[in-house]
Amino acid sequence: MKKIIQALKENTLDVKILLSIILFATLTRIAIPSFLGHPPNFSAIDATALFCGAYFSRRSMACLVVLLSVWMGDILLSKIVMGQWNLFYSGFYWQYGCYFLITFIGAALKDKVSPLRLASACLTSSIVFFGISNFGVWCSGFLYPQTVDGLITCYVSAIPFFKNTLLSDLFFTGLLFGSFNLIKITLPYNEVKQN
Repeated sequence: MKKIIQALKENTLDVKILLSIILFATLTRIAIPSFLGHPPNFSAIDATALFCGAYFSRRSMACLVVLLSVWMGDILLSKIVMGQWNLFYSGFYWQYGCYFLITFIGAALKDKVSPLRLASACLTSSIVFFGISNFGVWCSGFLYPQTVDGLITCYVSAIPFFKNTLLSDLFFTGLLFGSFNLIKITLPYNEVKQN
């Protein structure tokens, strides 16, 4: 425990950046729906996963930050939407698995960040989220019969949500990566380093 406290004291800028990322990603899931009439699947979580994967030297820390952001948002949303505190919802592991994989997609960007690579990573992340999360919805058996026709219907019904996922991934990835590069340019090089 002493080593952890010492590391936090020595890396206060890193800790501030981490906490800012967690807060930003969590708030986009709560604040944006209330301001924009709840566009489904429009949040910074995928972009946060890409960012953490690309800039954190330790993948375990990148995954922890992303999953903590998602979990905190889930807890707050369950209280706001359903009026009760839930630590986890049914089938949460499908979405959490998506974010875990998207973090690893971000890790493939490490030291190779460019607009074309970011756009490709966004598209790939959106497809991963669409494919896995909707497969999880179908597997639950609540909305669609567990048949081939049910699976096809599930994916077809989810197509309108894919647009918001892709748009939010592009927007928030540009915002996070662009802001980070601006910070690196603005602050002295030794003050902003990769975690």
